[in-house]
Amino acid sequence: MSIVNTVGKNVIGPRVRIEDGVCLRQCTILSDSIIRTHSWINQTIVGRKCSIGRWVRIENNCVIGDDVVVADELYLNGAQVLPHKSISSNVPEPHIIM
Repeated sequence: MSIVNTVGKNVIGPRVRIEDGVCLRQCTILSDSIIRTHSWINQTIVGRKCSIGRWVRIENNCVIGDDVVVADELYLNGAQVLPHKSISSNVPEPHIIM
């Protein structure tokens, strides 16, 4: 049985680590993910075992698959990221990353 917490309009899965200065708005963060300091995540689903870097901005209905790594200081706008990917550049327009 999983314990899921809701914080405002966010859903936070078990063993999720959210560091200082993070802003979450209308998000679902699945289990075992890490959201690093000062990231801003809006209307996004983050899969299991993901790592979101420092100072990252993710918005516009992004869906991040399981086991995805997003490097520091990136912008993702409407990205759909398939599982097991590493993102190292901005995604300024909605795009599917395979």
